[in-house]
Amino acid sequence: MARKIGEMKMSLSVLNTQYWTERAASYGQQHLSELRNPNTENWKSYFRDNLFNPRSETTVLDIGTGPGFLAILLAELGYRVTAIDINRTMLKHAKHNAQMLGVKINTQVMDATELNYEDCSVDLIVSRNLTWNLEKPELALYEWYRVLRPNGILMNFDANWYHYLYSNVGKKAYNFDRRQAKIAHVNDYYQGTDISTMEKIAKQLPLSKVDRPKWDKQVFTSFGATKVEIDTNINPKLLSYSQQINFRSTPNFCIKVRK
Repeated sequence: MARKIGEMKMSLSVLNTQYWTERAASYGQQHLSELRNPNTENWKSYFRDNLFNPRSETTVLDIGTGPGFLAILLAELGYRVTAIDINRTMLKHAKHNAQMLGVKINTQVMDATELNYEDCSVDLIVSRNLTWNLEKPELALYEWYRVLRPNGILMNFDANWYHYLYSNVGKKAYNFDRRQAKIAHVNDYYQGTDISTMEKIAKQLPLSKVDRPKWDKQVFTSFGATKVEIDTNINPKLLSYSQQINFRSTPNFCIKVRK
């Protein structure tokens, strides 16, 4: 029985990696278009309001960078960023996007649940749309908090992605968003992606059925964190018009932790 469980976990890992590798090119282009959108000024303003000013010695880590969205934004703000991802193909697109926008980021292949950093060695950690897709999310958050320096800041942007798989109300709201995208003549972010495969993966991931960001706050508190702020009003602050239509039923949130 133990062997079968191990094989199941391996198959999930392989399936997940394969999905994102195959999607990397289109995902990279999606992020490049997003980075070229004037709406990125909203992101930069949000960072200016929530982060300390960049210094040459500041250590910044973007975990699960994908095609480099947050890393590039922070680089444009003057931070020296190391962008990590376990997927080499994603990092290739992160480098490409950075070059296209004329900024420099350092990229490294690294597992979000096993960071190659000493305790209390990183000033700033950011992540976007990663935690929901992890097989061991609590271990990942522990690692992130472990390497964060005292007074350092961690900002994790995410959403209850695919939570509609466990909610009839959520499923109806998700379908409503698909119809609204068509009515508004905006790009449907779910079209052109292998939804059936992603739903298959999401059903095996632990956070798909969890109430977030309540879960995240409980986890960080269990690590001893006392300064945990939750912003559940991200959509109107940071998302573009088309994104707000697409993700109305899946509100983005930000967890900010100060160690």
